[in-house]
Amino acid sequence: MIFKNYSESAQLLSVKILEEEYTSPTLVYLTEESFDFAMEVATRLRLRLSSLVKILQETSPNFGRQLIMVDSGIIRGNEYTQYSDKIRKISPETNLTIAVPVIPQSEETVFKSNCDRLITLAVEPLFFSIDQFYQTSL
Repeated sequence: MIFKNYSESAQLLSVKILEEEYTSPTLVYLTEESFDFAMEVATRLRLRLSSLVKILQETSPNFGRQLIMVDSGIIRGNEYTQYSDKIRKISPETNLTIAVPVIPQSEETVFKSNCDRLITLAVEPLFFSIDQFYQTSL
C-alpha cells in the first residue's frame, strides 16, 4: 500500500479507529518524530493528544479505560514492549490499542503481543523503511 503522504494515512487510520467505537479513549504519541502524525489523527478524531512519556513521569499516571498509542510507523514492534509493560504494571485494567498505518509482517506477532488491539492499514512482507510507503513526506 502506498500513501500520497502522511496526511492521507492519518485520515485513513482515523477512520479505522472510529470504526472501533471507543468511548472516551486517551490518545497518546510516543516520540517527537511521530507528534505531527499523531496530532493529525487526534484532530480528525476530535480528541486531546498527550505524550505517553510525560504521563508515565507523573506521580499517579491515569490512562483511563482505553488508551490508544498512535505512531506514524517509526517505532518498531519490540520498542512498544517497554511502554506496554509499564502501562500494564501501573494500570492492568486499561485496554491498550496500538494504531499505526503500516507494520512489517515479520513484526506483526510482536505488535499484537504488546496490546489488546492492533489497528493498522497494512501488514507488509517487504518492509525496509516507513518512507517506502509514501509518495511525499508530511
